[in-house]
Amino acid sequence: ESARNMFQDALRIMTLSKVDEVDRRLEVADLLYKIASCHDSLCDFDKSLATFYKAKEIRQYHFGMENGLVIQTMLRIGNVLLCKGEASAALNCFGEVLGIGYASDSINEIEIANALYGRGCAQFCGYQLSDAMKSFHDSLNWKLAKLGENDPGLACIFYQMAHVHLQQSEDED
Repeated sequence: ESARNMFQDALRIMTLSKVDEVDRRLEVADLLYKIASCHDSLCDFDKSLATFYKAKEIRQYHFGMENGLVIQTMLRIGNVLLCKGEASAALNCFGEVLGIGYASDSINEIEIANALYGRGCAQFCGYQLSDAMKSFHDSLNWKLAKLGENDPGLACIFYQMAHVHLQQSEDED
């Protein structure tokens, strides 16, 4: 909470500064992103979402939709929506990231893998188990191709795939 308060103080000061308008707006977007992350860690998901949306709007205005900072913010929005139990909205958010990623050469493989992973989590929450497994598998393939088979980041994908298998076996019983 104290980190959030300090970021908010920095934001207040930044909005009063006489720095170049574009630089100031980009700095404000970075501070908003950090404040949103603090709200998220405090489980204040409504404030987190509202603040992430503000940061996304500024970043998107200055960089365009395909920019990594915009994509990163959208991925965080999707994760917060999942935390709020809004699986359908999260699924739409991750789908939007994937639409951008598949249509562009500028999105990196890890961002696509993370969007696929998020989509899989949203599908799992919506009991779309076979779709979730496909999304996790696709995420795994993207990360394997980029990071190799011993990367620790793969563990969470295997963990989720195991949960899908477990749910499927429970549904069969």
